[in-house]
Amino acid sequence: CQLENYENNTNLITNIVVYGNIFNLNAAANCSMNGVKFFNNLMYRSTTNSGFWFTGGGSKGAGWGTIIKNNIQFMVGSNPGSTGFGWYNTQTIILNGSLDADYNFVTGSNYAAKAEAPPDSFQRWKSYGNETHGINGGNPLFYDTTNWNLRLQSNSFLINAGTNLTSLGIFTTDLDGNARPSSGNWTIGPYEGYYTPTSSGSGGESSSTTKTIRINSLRVGRIIKSQ
Repeated sequence: CQLENYENNTNLITNIVVYGNIFNLNAAANCSMNGVKFFNNLMYRSTTNSGFWFTGGGSKGAGWGTIIKNNIQFMVGSNPGSTGFGWYNTQTIILNGSLDADYNFVTGSNYAAKAEAPPDSFQRWKSYGNETHGINGGNPLFYDTTNWNLRLQSNSFLINAGTNLTSLGIFTTDLDGNARPSSGNWTIGPYEGYYTPTSSGSGGESSSTTKTIRINSLRVGRIIKSQ
């Protein structure tokens, strides 16, 4: 997934919002546009060779003003067991204070945690003031990975562990169409609440039994949608 649009060193497209998607076996989110925002996505087993999920560059350099919140980065990288990588390989935008990343979850293979600061490093989780509320390592308790039901079980620690993004006015529902709460914490990832195999639910549960999860779907501001 590469977001890059330059001509004569002029940034033509800015402020794209990527939210509520599931990316499976994607290499990385490689971004050189300014103001790109990644909200409530699931990166499932990214295959990028160094083990990071988001890179702030590409051939045209790093994008500025990147915001990354409420995302699940599950077993990222073709070397997901590496503790030196696994979050954002974005040295330039981290060091210039242009990255706002928090309330995200990351894990390597076997649910292992990635290396954390201190010391600060663009390869370490929670470096340079990012991920104050981020979660590093652990089993997120997806409902049924064998059948690609990547909704959460009721006892997942990701439920109500995200930040509320209602005030941004960008989206208020999850991938199933369930409402996100207008107050209080959101659930990290593309689904709000937890999944129950019933026809009805309460308390923000994802209760649908008929919807099919489409892997490798892409929604950018609800304009581009491939499902």
